[in-house]
Amino acid sequence: MRCLAAALTLVLPPLALAHPVEVRLWDDADVITGTITKNDAQRVTLTIAEAKTETLPWTRIASITPPPTAQLASRLAAGQDAWRAAQRLERSDALGAGPLLESHADKYLGKRGEVSLAIAAGLARCRLDQFDRPGALAPWIAAIYAAGPAPGGGDLPAWLGADPATGLCPDLIPIWTDAEASDLLDLEQHPRPLAAPDSRAQRLLELYLLAARWHTPDAAERAAVRARFDEIAAAHTDPDPAIDFVTEIVGATIADDATRETMRARLRTRLDRSPDPWEALWAHLAIGCSLAGEPDDASRRRGATELLAAALTDAAVSPLLAGKALAWAADAAGMVGDDPAAAAFRDELTRRYPGHPDAAGPHGKDTALP
Repeated sequence: MRCLAAALTLVLPPLALAHPVEVRLWDDADVITGTITKNDAQRVTLTIAEAKTETLPWTRIASITPPPTAQLASRLAAGQDAWRAAQRLERSDALGAGPLLESHADKYLGKRGEVSLAIAAGLARCRLDQFDRPGALAPWIAAIYAAGPAPGGGDLPAWLGADPATGLCPDLIPIWTDAEASDLLDLEQHPRPLAAPDSRAQRLLELYLLAARWHTPDAAERAAVRARFDEIAAAHTDPDPAIDFVTEIVGATIADDATRETMRARLRTRLDRSPDPWEALWAHLAIGCSLAGEPDDASRRRGATELLAAALTDAAVSPLLAGKALAWAADAAGMVGDDPAAAAFRDELTRRYPGHPDAAGPHGKDTALP
């Protein structure tokens, strides 16, 4: 009998799941009465009638009566926090949203589903609003993965501000300063994978991290970074608008001489097509930083001109990047000895964007060209 009882304990669901419950939704005044027959970290399934079931993401559920078991209560709390954070982000209240999400990051980032998507996208938006681009990369990658394998960003929440066609966030161009690159290298030791190894999200992450690793002064490490980029670019054969664009931007900086010129030509072709303002901003920034990194002064002057063009792009797209364009244009001008132009660009940065992180101090806080 003891063996039979033990076997039944393993087979039968917890008693709380067999009892009818009342489920109230955030977006519906009606109460759903049913029995919880299945659940995981992302959603719960109710049997409402003998042959009728309904599956709901935890982000839609406001309450369950009677109170659920401890495991279900934890999942319900994560969904509630994700929903409340989303409401705050719709009102541009990142300071109020962030604390609701941080405690759930380790458990939900790197998984697919509605709760993971809401938590990851929310964390990315909160960190971008704090000018923390390195900190925003991990949750943004996790949001891309949580949204599913299809190219594009149509399933990402609107308040994230990502481009619907690509999923790319205008503030998160894969160009980093030295300080940002240093912060990003910790991602390679992230305690939990942010995406499956062969997913498009993982390929995007690797390209972003290669751009950060390029900041090393070690020649052997740079050679390894360039070789890995060549492997990724050669293996990328299926069209994907996000990976295509990111590959062009990263390649314009870290690839060999011929490939850098090819990538700059592709970026110019994008500009010839009158792209969306954020895409034009990225293209000008990528071309400008690429040229400013070349060894000759003529290229560097052209780079400064491209960076000014980026700064003159619709600033509403990304005030953060528009300000960085001015800071980097000042650096490019200084590299060719045009100190008056460099000073003028820094003054313009301070005038236009007084709260910009690169406007702190006489030469900016962290304006070194990548």
